[in-house]
Amino acid sequence: MYGIVLSSNENFNDSTIFSIFIDEFYTLIYNVNKDLLNLYM
Repeated sequence: MYGIVLSSNENFNDSTIFSIFIDEFYTLIYNVNKDLLNLYM
């Protein structure tokens, strides 16, 4: 989702690595929040 936007930059390699990092980071945040929601429900 975020990778497509970021990898359109001129520095393709850097932006690709960065977009993968962002994607993994948001996936991690999402999973943690989902687990926290399950604890409270």
